[in-house]
Amino acid sequence: GSTAPSAFQADVTLCLGLPKIGLVLEPAASCVGELELLDLGISSAAIDGRPALIDERTVRRILPRRDASAHKHQTGTVLVIGGAPTYYGAPRLSAESAARSGAGLVCVASPSTIVPVIAGQVPELTFLPLDESPTAAVSQINTWITRRGGHVDAIVAGPGLGQSPQAWRLLIGLFGRNGNNFESSRKCDSSATPMVLDADALNWISSLHSFPTGINPGQALMTPHVGEMSRLLGISADQVLSDPIGIAKDAARRFKQTVLLKTGYSVIATDAGRVWISPRSAPELATAGTGDVLAGLAGGMLAQGLSVEDAAVAALFVGAQAGKRARRKFGVHGLLAHDVINEIPYVVRALAEPDWDGDDMRWKREEL
Repeated sequence: GSTAPSAFQADVTLCLGLPKIGLVLEPAASCVGELELLDLGISSAAIDGRPALIDERTVRRILPRRDASAHKHQTGTVLVIGGAPTYYGAPRLSAESAARSGAGLVCVASPSTIVPVIAGQVPELTFLPLDESPTAAVSQINTWITRRGGHVDAIVAGPGLGQSPQAWRLLIGLFGRNGNNFESSRKCDSSATPMVLDADALNWISSLHSFPTGINPGQALMTPHVGEMSRLLGISADQVLSDPIGIAKDAARRFKQTVLLKTGYSVIATDAGRVWISPRSAPELATAGTGDVLAGLAGGMLAQGLSVEDAAVAALFVGAQAGKRARRKFGVHGLLAHDVINEIPYVVRALAEPDWDGDDMRWKREEL
């Protein structure tokens, strides 16, 4: 990852055979531009056990497909738990992103005072207005899940929740020692509902002496940025940036969960030791709300039946490509989080929906 003093900012870097670790680490990553691979026919056996750059073929393979008779309850239900009087944009972005990823039904559990604002912006969402009392709010969430016959396929917890004592008590009630494990109707790798822990859910965990006992090993995808990771592990941000791959692996082992560290070339590490790296750096995503978009994307993928690892891989790739599309329209400096959401359907369509060209008598795929 080190660079010579004369290193210049490239538009494109062509890499022979396999991507090199040094190209995705700073300061070299800022010089690379778009990283393109030139295939030399190197067999996959040569890279078993190494970190892998996420590619289009991998994501095409794991993306969920729908049956012809599918209805909204078969394509996944997501519950987004978040929001506060000063942060009502975050749960809205996560929820809309989850819906755009293909989830059939998305419900936002937020304080009752902010629900009308979000509802007026995205009418396709459903809502669970929460009481100000954390105890009552926990009861409302559990009752909502029970009345649906336990039918909730993924949870996204934390966007815009805030760090007030009330927010902390809500999370303790949901995920602490006596918290509900949210039995899932969908057959997943874990016996309990898979979840995404983002933003203030991660800040809450940072304040604890150990990982919440109400969350099973392998049940969650944690999505910290560099600052949140430094708090989770009790180290400096500079230490995180000096070895993002090693730090992500350490966090995954420590918490026994899958970890997605958001940095230049974002890193996914599983508690089994597998590592995935984003196919591109995305400086255009250095703006408020894009982390909420990624959390919602991952939640939507989880709800459609993907494992925690596959959901992380698919969400990171789709989010990176959606950012790339939005960047072409608005540039690095003018892009907003909602611009990324608007591009998600086009990326998913290009990956999952080949078209039949009757004139040429062949299937064709859209270019990303």
